[in-house]
Amino acid sequence: MNMKFKHLILAAFLFLNSCVYYNTFYNAEKYFKEANEMELRDNGQPKSTAIQKYNKTIKKCGIVLTDYKDSKYADDALFLIAKSFFYIGRNYRQSISKLEELIKFYPQSEFVPEAKLYLAQANYQFKKHNKAYQILKDFLLKDKFSKLHPRALKILATYNLEEENYVETEYYLRKIIEQYADSDEYENAYFLLGKIQTDKKNYSKANNIFLSLLKTNISRNIKFDSRYFISLNYLLQGEYQLAKKYTESLLKDEYRENKISRIRLIRARALSNLNDTDEAIAILNAIIKDNKHTNIAAEASYYLAELYFHNLEDYEKAIEFYNKVKQEHSRSKLVDKALRRSSVASQIIQYYKPREDTDYEDLVLQHFKLAEYYIDVLNQPDSALSIYNKVIKSKDAVLGNISQLVTKLDSINSQIDSTTHQDTSKIALPDSTQLAKKSLEQKEDSMKTTLENNIPQLEKVVNMFENEFIPYSNFVKLWINDALIQDSTQTKKIYSKLKNEFPDNKYTYAATLLINDKEVVVTTKKELDQIAEYNQLISHMDKNPEQIIEPLSAIADSDDNIYSEKAKFTLGYIYYFTLNDSVKSKVYFNDLLEETSDEEIIQAIYQIYNGEHYKTLERLPALINLENQIQKKEENREEEQKEKEQSKTSKKEIDKENYKSQNSKTR
Repeated sequence: MNMKFKHLILAAFLFLNSCVYYNTFYNAEKYFKEANEMELRDNGQPKSTAIQKYNKTIKKCGIVLTDYKDSKYADDALFLIAKSFFYIGRNYRQSISKLEELIKFYPQSEFVPEAKLYLAQANYQFKKHNKAYQILKDFLLKDKFSKLHPRALKILATYNLEEENYVETEYYLRKIIEQYADSDEYENAYFLLGKIQTDKKNYSKANNIFLSLLKTNISRNIKFDSRYFISLNYLLQGEYQLAKKYTESLLKDEYRENKISRIRLIRARALSNLNDTDEAIAILNAIIKDNKHTNIAAEASYYLAELYFHNLEDYEKAIEFYNKVKQEHSRSKLVDKALRRSSVASQIIQYYKPREDTDYEDLVLQHFKLAEYYIDVLNQPDSALSIYNKVIKSKDAVLGNISQLVTKLDSINSQIDSTTHQDTSKIALPDSTQLAKKSLEQKEDSMKTTLENNIPQLEKVVNMFENEFIPYSNFVKLWINDALIQDSTQTKKIYSKLKNEFPDNKYTYAATLLINDKEVVVTTKKELDQIAEYNQLISHMDKNPEQIIEPLSAIADSDDNIYSEKAKFTLGYIYYFTLNDSVKSKVYFNDLLEETSDEEIIQAIYQIYNGEHYKTLERLPALINLENQIQKKEENREEEQKEKEQSKTSKKEIDKENYKSQNSKTR
């Protein structure tokens, strides 16, 4: 082969490689760079235009690997495909596959160290956390990868921060700060150190770190992000004027569109707390409008609802925007909180504007529910106390209503009496007058009947106030003062009131247990003794049934024993199954069927006795019930096992289909 021919071959080879680069790989790099520079969605995922460019990158690199597999750009193309799959965000399995191919088939490639870091990240995103951590820790042991050690440490710190492992996070960050001060990761490590303190709610300490960082020579993005967190920390500290001031300054400088709405959200929250509601409402509405169906729109909706709830006490508007949180972003972390607060707002509306047809008992229960919301959801024990005080005072209103009804009833009775005693037999009244007189009498009779029905109902309500509502309200007030407010003087005062006014009430007994740091049981000492007595008797039912007949009869005949009905059922059961006395057994069963409202007892009787005759039974109902319970548990266990097996099978099928789909896309 002559020299001229050799030069032609070399020129052709160089030309081929040049074509690979300029016509194919150059465009792939161009698409990848353009995609990487695009802003992400609010959830951190790439936008559709970016995904299209990543797919074009993959396609171009695929041509290189297919048509020019021996070119010097083969490892470049493979690495670019792996990174494109990674950044698309839904193709971590394919990214892992391509990275492993690069490491295996091109072990000398300059991209191997960086590929290992991407491999760790792809595994982490693919929910293989342990494998990701192991790759990163092994990476840090290799001196030949030392240039990328700061980056590996930063990745480890970031993942630990996501999992709220703050000690591990700080360890990796301080390692970067102390050993790699000249690295690109240094300023980011310093920044994350401040973010940790924000996450830990050490807002003042966080701001000290961020303010120190601002004094150093850092990149513009880190500088603006630090200023953002300074504003946020001031807001969370309650320094609303400072938060407002910092956001005002930052909004003039920030150039990144996806950051501006977040800064405005802090500003709106600060203005809301400063009671500058008009501007806060305008900003929050603008954020919702500019970011439809995103997480930040959901957040803006939540804080707008909070403004209407707390600042303006416009509960209808608050409900509207609490419900809008889920509409804007169903996966927002604030959805559950918003739904709970919407319930609170609804309850407050009912509290101040109760329906006219709501009876006293339902109204009181609504008040109790709202009070619980104030404690559990809003952390406002003082508001809860005011509601319990209102319930306690409501008894007087009911008594006042009874007094008015009694007065009306007396008046109607007087009118009826006076009409009855009038002698109109000799007076010829016109037909119209007689009709009017008859209509008036009917109206009076109707009103009298209504009043005679309403007064006893209200008297029952008074009884509920005296035995349930007022003692319960005082018990919860005692608990709030003891556990939440820690006002011992008020706690003792309420306890003394319970002891004096409701000595035998179950809530007084519960308060005694609470005061003495014992486990609280809402019952009376008398009821506890009754429970113990009944259980003691039942324990002898199988061995000595005759001996427990007399004490069980005493319980059955007692009107104030909570086990009276159960004792009657037990006596009926013993007489029929043990003593073969169906006549005496029927007495107890018939009595219960006529009087009890306990569905469990009624159903138990009907298993034995239909009200007239006993059923023919091969086995005792107790044994049948026990067997049914065992069978049901076994069926549930088998059903759970089937579901687990089906779930495993479905997962395998899904994985198989994904594998086929991903392989076909790669090809």
